Amino acid sequence: FGLCVGCQVLVSAPTGSDLASERLVLETAHFVVSAPFACRERWRLYLAPKRHSPDFFQISVMELEDLAHVLKRVLQMYYFKLNDCPFNI
Repeated sequence: FGLCVGCQVLVSAPTGSDLASERLVLETAHFVVSAPFACRERWRLYLAPKRHSPDFFQISVMELEDLAHVLKRVLQMYYFKLNDCPFNI
């Protein structure tokens, strides 16, 4: 009890040492990018903040800069590794 289910699934599991860690794509100081366990779309990724907050607009400047870096890296992966496949943000 006391832990957010979203934080456990999107942040704690991919950064842990169990099988879910195989889904980790990118981890920075403030964000985690992971592939979902089972999804309908082939290239879906989840981007989640490490710090739990009910209001996204409480993001700090450092977290915002890190988010920009993460988005740039993920979009570069889509462009270069997947031959510029179509995607939705």
